[in-house]
Amino acid sequence: MDGEKRPLSKREYLGLLSLTGSLDALADSIPMLATRGVESRLEASRDTLGEILHDVCLTIPTDKLRRIRKDMDNTKVYTKVEAPGIRTVDTEHHRYVPAKVLNKLVDYVVQHECLLCDKTAVEGRHCPIREMIEDAIPHEVAYKVSNGDCKWSGLSLGLGEWED
Repeated sequence: MDGEKRPLSKREYLGLLSLTGSLDALADSIPMLATRGVESRLEASRDTLGEILHDVCLTIPTDKLRRIRKDMDNTKVYTKVEAPGIRTVDTEHHRYVPAKVLNKLVDYVVQHECLLCDKTAVEGRHCPIREMIEDAIPHEVAYKVSNGDCKWSGLSLGLGEWED
C-alpha cells in the first residue's frame, strides 16, 4: 500500500461493496460451519479480510469515505448462491425465487382466486390473498377499478409465461 489517497473508480467502488459483502457473508458462515472444525480458520480469514478492507479504506479520501459509509448504511450486499437444478435459495429469513417462477405463481393465484371473485373494495382491503399478491409483486400492476369492486376482483394479470 502506497498511502496515497485517491477517489474510487466505479469499478473499485463495486469491488469495495463486494469485499464488504464477502466479509459479512464470511462472518455469517462461521456459526453455520462451527461443527466442522474450521471455526478458527474462518475467524482468521474474517479478520484478514477485515484488515484488507481497513487498508483499502485508508486509501480513500476522508470526505468520500464518509459518503460511502453513509451509502452503505442504506445498502445491503448479498452473496448469490446458484446451483444447477435448484430453483430457489433459502437464507435464514428469506427465500429467493426467480422472478419468472414468482410471476407464474402470482398469475395462477390471480386467475384461480381473483378472476371470479366478487368482493367489494372494502372486503378486498382485508383479503389475505390480495395482501400476499401485493407483497409478492415489487412493482405496481395496471388494473381497472369498476363499480367499487376490489381492485383485484375479475383481474387476470398475464404476468406468467405459460410455455411449459
